[in-house]
Order: sequence, then C-alpha cells, then structure tokens
Amino acid sequence: MFKKVYIALLTVAALGACSQDEIPIQDPMNTPDNKPIAVTAITLEPQNFIPHIAVVGSIQAAEEIVLSAELIAPVKKIHVREGQNVKRGDLLLSLDSEKVELNLTRASESLQRAQSRLQESDDNFTRRKELAEQKTLSQELLDAAHHEWQRAKSAVAEAEAAASLAQRKLTDSRIISPVNGVIDQNLVEVGEAVQEGQDLLLIQATDHLEVKTYVSERDIHFIREGNKAQVTVANWPDQTFAASVSTVGIAGDRRTGNFPVTLLIDPIANSSAVTLRPGMTATVRIQGETSQSKLLIPETTLVDYQRERVVFVIEDQKAVLRRPQLQVGLGDQVKIISGLQQGERVIVSASRPLRDGATVVERTIDKIDEQTTELEAE
Repeated sequence: MFKKVYIALLTVAALGACSQDEIPIQDPMNTPDNKPIAVTAITLEPQNFIPHIAVVGSIQAAEEIVLSAELIAPVKKIHVREGQNVKRGDLLLSLDSEKVELNLTRASESLQRAQSRLQESDDNFTRRKELAEQKTLSQELLDAAHHEWQRAKSAVAEAEAAASLAQRKLTDSRIISPVNGVIDQNLVEVGEAVQEGQDLLLIQATDHLEVKTYVSERDIHFIREGNKAQVTVANWPDQTFAASVSTVGIAGDRRTGNFPVTLLIDPIANSSAVTLRPGMTATVRIQGETSQSKLLIPETTLVDYQRERVVFVIEDQKAVLRRPQLQVGLGDQVKIISGLQQGERVIVSASRPLRDGATVVERTIDKIDEQTTELEAE
C-alpha cells in the first residue's frame, strides 16, 4: 500500500491541544492584569513552495524482449539459466544445426556451379559479339548466346539467394542476446522440437530501468513529465539513483483513486557497482512543480480556540484573532487561501496566553527566509 499525503482545504478545525511552541490563549474573564503581552511576529510575504512527494514503487525493465525461433529444429543446448545477467552478444541457446549446415553446403555448391556456368556463358557471348561485328555470325546465333547468358545470370542470383537463406538459417540456430539484461524465463527444454515463431527466452533489458508507482489524487497535480526524482532501494540505502518522471497517468485506479506514474532511471548518472534488478522495491522522492509566490505561515502559528484553529495578527499594537481559510499538508508550512493579506504581522509566540484585542509589544525576530517545504508520506 502506498503512503498518502493529505492536502486538505479547510476552514480551520480543531486538531488537538497546543504544544509548548503553540500560542496560548487567555480567556478575557481570567486575564490577571492588563500589562502588554510580549510577542514575536513575522511579516506575511510570498514564498516559493517546492513540494517533494515520497512514494514506494517497483523497479521494472523499460523493455521486455521475447526471443523466438526462426526455424524448425530441436533445442541442442541452453547456455543460460533464469536470473542470470547477460550482455549484448552473449550466446543464450543453440538449436540443432546439422540439417541447416547440410543445406548451406548444398547451396554453396550450387552457387559455385551457377557461377561457373555464368562465366562460360559470358565468354561465349563475348566471342559471338566479336564475330557478329565481323559479319561472320548470324544475328540469330548472337541472340541465342545472349539469352543463355541471361539465364545463367538469373541462375546465379537464385543460387546466391538460396545460399544466403541457408547461411541465415545457420545464424538463426544460435540465439544471441540483443541487449544487456537478465534472463527472466527459459521457455523451452533441451531436446524439445521447436516450431518457427515459438518463444524461447524472455529477457528483461537492464540498459534502461524504470520505476512504476502510484501517486495520490491530492499530490498528482504537483507532478509533471520531466520532474526530477531520487530513487533508493533497501539493499543499498546509502546509494541514490537519479531519475525523472517519464509518464503521468490521466486516469486514477478505480479501487484506490491513485494515479500511475512512471520514472525512468538515468543510466549514465547511475553507473556504479550497484546492480539494480527488475522486481526490486524502490523508495522514490519526486520533486514537484515549484509554486511561485505563495503566502505561507509556519504551522506553529496556528492555535486552538473554541474548537477552531486560528491565528493572531498585530493591528495597532493589539492581538487580533483571525479565522483564515487554509491548505494544510505542506510539511511544517500552511498555505493561506483567504483571511490573511501580504504584509500583515502574524504572531508566532507570546509570553503568556493571548486574547482577542489584548495589547501586545513586539520582541525582535528575524524575517523567515524563503523555504522549501517537503511533503511527506503518511
């Protein structure tokens, strides 16, 4: 099951008691005195928000290759086993080539005879042309020599095609790996008589690997093709593999509502001693699209008050209670939907419980820097 990140649009709701970093609220009936309350505050200004979505997926081969027989012959030898790594050009399986070799020998001999006849016909035709030019040979005999030369030439072409076919059949009796990969399945056994077109081996190509995963409907709008990502696997937790989003599904799963996402692992950036294999479980951290100039506040500025989560702003040296509409689920930040404006001073801490309208005096605090807020899976 994939972890989900919830980004909820809400009009502040009660979520539990205040922590020691949250702002306490004083009931106006229980205020001990009217001394100003010392507070710290930040100025609400636009910030860039870069979400990071953490999901779990499965490593797969970007290409799956099925090798099939190109001739009818028994399986002579299987040179690899399932799960074995192979390289491009490796011999994987041999078919019995005895009949094919015999056919190639015959075809080669036929080609030699045809070439000899063509040479004879060519010499004969050349001599007769010379005689015809000297007016010592009839046109009829010259035409006959020309026709014989054409037949010999056609016979050579046919013999060459037959020899080429026999040579290809011999080549086809040796099943060679076309890629670097892993043998997924041996589909035949030694001695089995295979038919033309019958599947012999299944290879998972490892030149290009991808990760298949699913992203929740609440996070999918952060992801675009080309977004960068980092991939790790359990066997090598300290090794990070660069990847990028190659496809983003347009239809969610009917059962879960999650959307399929495919990431292509960069083969150049990931050249290392570590060997990734299809079927491994991968943890993926996708860098989402940057949201420019969003009004964000630390989640610690929210306080519980009468079953709501509210904030206090400073107006004319007074603490003024606000009930903003918020989008939570952005790590330790909260996005302002409405109810707060750029430039307002939002209280982040107080020396004692606050109340709406209480007099406050500010302590100095540095302006919050532009932050990168991380989305984390549940």
